[in-house]
Amino acid sequence: ILQMYRTRNVGWNSDEPYPFLYNLEVNMISDALIDEFYSRGLPQYLAFDDDTKNSSGCCAMLPTEDEQVFHYRSFVTDLPRKIMWWGGAELKPQQSAEMLSSALPPETRIALVAGRANRDRIVSYANAFRNHSFRVREIAGQSAIQDFCFLAHARAGLWGMERSTYARWASLIGGELLKNATIYGVNYPGRIKNVTSIVSTNEDLAGRIHYPVFNVTDADVW
Repeated sequence: ILQMYRTRNVGWNSDEPYPFLYNLEVNMISDALIDEFYSRGLPQYLAFDDDTKNSSGCCAMLPTEDEQVFHYRSFVTDLPRKIMWWGGAELKPQQSAEMLSSALPPETRIALVAGRANRDRIVSYANAFRNHSFRVREIAGQSAIQDFCFLAHARAGLWGMERSTYARWASLIGGELLKNATIYGVNYPGRIKNVTSIVSTNEDLAGRIHYPVFNVTDADVW
C-alpha cells in the first residue's frame, strides 16, 4: 500500500531515497517516514470510499461522533507462545479502565472492539468499564476489515496498544476528523525489549496522537 502511495503521489520526488526497509520476515517503516507520508496526504489517500464502503462489505457498524473507541487486540489469541516476551501483552480490564478514567469523565460512551478475543475477556473489559461509570457498547460479529473500518472512523477518541497495527494505522487514517488517539505501550518484566514513547515531528500528529508508556508488573497484563 505504501509503495503504491509513493508511486502515485505527485508530491513525492522519484529521486528521493527508497523509504522502506525489507527483510524476509517483516516490512518496516520508521516513525519519521510515517510523519513524512502523513504530511503528504496519507489520510486522504487511504480513506474509506464513502460511496462504496458499506455496499462492498468493508464497513458495517460505525462509531457515533461522541464514542470513544477502545481496541483490545487480543494477541494472546494469535500468538500465545510469544505474547509476553515479544511485547504483545495488553493492560488487563481494571488497568485499562483506570487509564480511561484518568482522561475521560463518567458517562462517556465507549465502543469496545475486540475482534476474535475470548468472550470471557470481552465481558471482563465491558464490566470493568461499566464499573467506572462508562456507557459501553460491544462491537461483535464483524469481519477483520469491518473492525478496522470501525477503528478508522473513530472521531471523539481512539485507544489501542502500540503493537497493534490496526490501532496505529486507524489513528493515521482518521486524519483531522479524529480528535484524539492514545496508542499506549506497556513495559513489564517479562518483556525482552522495552518500548519508549514517541513524539511525532508532524505538528498535527503530535497534537492529536499520544504514545504514553506504562511500567507495570506481569500481573497487570495478559
